[in-house]
Amino acid sequence: MTNPEESWPETARCLLHELRVHQIELELQNEELRQTQCDLEKSRERYFDLYDLAPVGYATLSEAGLILEANLALADLLGVEGRTLKGQAFTRYIHGADQDIFYQHQKTLFRSTEPQTSELRLRNQNGTIFWSQLDSSVTTDTNGKLICRIVTIDISERKNSEATLSESEARYRALIEQSPESVLVCDSESGEVIEVNSRFSEQFGYCLPVDGPLKLASLFGHDQQNIRDRLDKAKQLGVLTPQRLRLLHKNGMLLHVEGTATLVHYCNRTLFAMTLRDVTEAVHLEQVNRHDAQLAARVQKAL
Repeated sequence: MTNPEESWPETARCLLHELRVHQIELELQNEELRQTQCDLEKSRERYFDLYDLAPVGYATLSEAGLILEANLALADLLGVEGRTLKGQAFTRYIHGADQDIFYQHQKTLFRSTEPQTSELRLRNQNGTIFWSQLDSSVTTDTNGKLICRIVTIDISERKNSEATLSESEARYRALIEQSPESVLVCDSESGEVIEVNSRFSEQFGYCLPVDGPLKLASLFGHDQQNIRDRLDKAKQLGVLTPQRLRLLHKNGMLLHVEGTATLVHYCNRTLFAMTLRDVTEAVHLEQVNRHDAQLAARVQKAL
């Protein structure tokens, strides 16, 4: 069967060929566009997973501090709908007393373009105040304007733990300082003296950190093995019953003390809190009485 196109003028056949080539090119371009559209859709889904569903708050701010974009986690922290944050001033959610912290944070960030980290208090829509950590970095938008990206993390639990620890430490130091006896706190493993109270400094002359580092071995050098054995036993029992020891005063005088110790677990360390009482006069009196008794016995025997 004869192809009707063969009877067409040369110009018409060339035009038909070009149209068919163009059709093929359009189909290929259309396929590329569909693939690009598919890739963009997958990219948007990944972006949504990474940005909107992230467990920490993300926001993009203008240099003026307006929220250009915010994820769901930040909206949840602030107790608002995500879409309502756009266009609002970030300072609206900063506790009044910490406004200057954020001002200095942003000022340093845009001036130096170096990443900045600050801790401040935020206030959510319901008025609840909570501690947060802001980690910010500078970049540019599609128009070349400077913007900042902020990661917001709720650190209220850590702050509460720090406050509790601080109160506990204050009570611990008050108990030591107010004790009428000399108190020495040392590491149970190394024997390094960590802290002494004022009474200890008054009685034995040592003051930390001026005279540090101190070691039990230097303080109780004459009874070094004895105290090490006693403290090893105290680790098992949790306490050291009253023991007579010899302690070297800072002035070189050897004093007699009676010491007790309690095992304490503090800040991931195992410590001994030792209470010391100067019994030098009592020991000397005992020695005198013992000498007198021996002398009296010899005299009695000689009669």
